[in-house]
Amino acid sequence: MKERSSSNSNREDRMRSSTSRPYSNYSSSKEGRSFGQYKQEQMSSRRAKSVNMTSPFEPLEEFRETPWMNIFKKESTYNGPEHRLHHEILAYLTYMQQTPDEKRARELVMTGIRRVVHGRFYGAEIRLYGSSATGLCLPTSDIDVAIKLPRITEADVKRTLFQLSSQFRSAALTSNVFVNHHAKVPILILGTRDEYGSLNVDININDESGTRGVEVINGYLAQMPALRPLVLLLKGFLHQKRLNDAPRGGLGSYALVCLCIHFLQANPSNRPQEYIDKPMESESLGFLLIDFMFYYGLTFDYATSYISSATSPGRLLPKTEENEVLSIRCLFNPENEIAKSVNKVRAFFQVFKDAYSTLLQLNLMDQTMLGQIIRLDQKFIDQRVLLSRVALSTDRTSTHRVHHGHHPNHSLPPRPPSGNLSRATRTWKDRPVGSNRMQYHLSVA
Repeated sequence: MKERSSSNSNREDRMRSSTSRPYSNYSSSKEGRSFGQYKQEQMSSRRAKSVNMTSPFEPLEEFRETPWMNIFKKESTYNGPEHRLHHEILAYLTYMQQTPDEKRARELVMTGIRRVVHGRFYGAEIRLYGSSATGLCLPTSDIDVAIKLPRITEADVKRTLFQLSSQFRSAALTSNVFVNHHAKVPILILGTRDEYGSLNVDININDESGTRGVEVINGYLAQMPALRPLVLLLKGFLHQKRLNDAPRGGLGSYALVCLCIHFLQANPSNRPQEYIDKPMESESLGFLLIDFMFYYGLTFDYATSYISSATSPGRLLPKTEENEVLSIRCLFNPENEIAKSVNKVRAFFQVFKDAYSTLLQLNLMDQTMLGQIIRLDQKFIDQRVLLSRVALSTDRTSTHRVHHGHHPNHSLPPRPPSGNLSRATRTWKDRPVGSNRMQYHLSVA
């Protein structure tokens, strides 16, 4: 492809342009310049103070592993660094796919959650939302759960979450439970025990925004085939820098998806449309990753602009006043800000700049290209092993039950305890789910 064959010259031009921007000779004087030029120089100066275009990107010390390189098949020839980077990205995406065992382990957690919730609220509607529902989750990502309880009013949501937290503490599913009742949308946060894969689960009640967002995001995923691989790449990238945890001021999954959607709509480097519509056929993922880092690392002015992909696809809209807040509008409710909690804005753009600087220096002789900006820690790898063991352990338990005449059901984990009540004080409503009335009375007699 013509563009790919000239990739080296393009990268050299990009390097020259990035090191010769207005901020290199910035002056505080506004004389002889328009207000727009002055504002652009202010933005460039702010964001370039800490940029060193020759410094390598350094992940946190514990992030050293590149296990996808074990399945990467290096070809004899590549049409430039971006071409090889594309193939490394494919190996990364293959490695990061959930295995059948990992999916089963997450299903076991959901089965345990349903048992606890239905034991307290019979007929409650339980749904997944977020990345677990859109398929944009990593193997160890949190599980987002929405519970619909029509009879629970908004005023009773917090009290109900505390009631559920008590139920979960009595069950064998969780190791810790916490209710964040100060959040705009109150949420119950629990961590599962090692027997269930040590996963984190976020639960809300009667909040339909998450499930509605699933439909909208799935629509964008269908329209933009490049969106899914780009999001999964950037999730791993932000994870290693501890910048992906929204409650701690990081960038949440939904906000990251919106950044990627805007980037693909804007196509700031004017790539052929097939790069976005057919990324596998055009082998364009390397180009798109580099372009993303360039756009958000050096050209996007978060201080004066905001993103609203629903109302202005591919365009930046001006803020009413300049500030240091990242502003991203909701895809289905443009009045809502979804990045207000992000308090590490400068850190985001700094790591994008640093990553872009490193990507500019890629060489076909490098042992790994993607591994220079994305690496995994041993904890992530160990948790994936744990999830597989959870599923295998359940399979062995199910096989044992079949051999002893029990009904086979490979999707059910061991039943959590029904509570701390003594056997003598239990009533009919406290009976184990599915128990026979006669058998229950005999068991407590």
